[in-house]
Amino acid sequence: MQTTDDIKTGFKTEPVLMSFEEMKQNFPDEWVLVADPEKDPNSLQILSGIVLLHSKDKKTASFEGRDIVKEKKYNKYMLEYTGSFRHAERYMTGFFRTTHGKI
Repeated sequence: MQTTDDIKTGFKTEPVLMSFEEMKQNFPDEWVLVADPEKDPNSLQILSGIVLLHSKDKKTASFEGRDIVKEKKYNKYMLEYTGSFRHAERYMTGFFRTTHGKI
């Protein structure tokens, strides 16, 4: 069970490949850092990816995720929300590509 401390610090998980539906079931209304996401080319919605971190707080997920992205183990990263927004146009919040040593 998630505690207040867990929500503040975020949860780093063992990397596991999940569909977006599985992410929504396992981490409802949370921000999820996904590595090497597979997206629908028409809608740009995420279909699946490797879950690295999840948190109820966007700032925490972004801050904790920054260290993971710096490790550059994967080519692409995406920060995704598993809940629903009031404004549908804010669905995709971030897409990052590593440069493997280039600044």
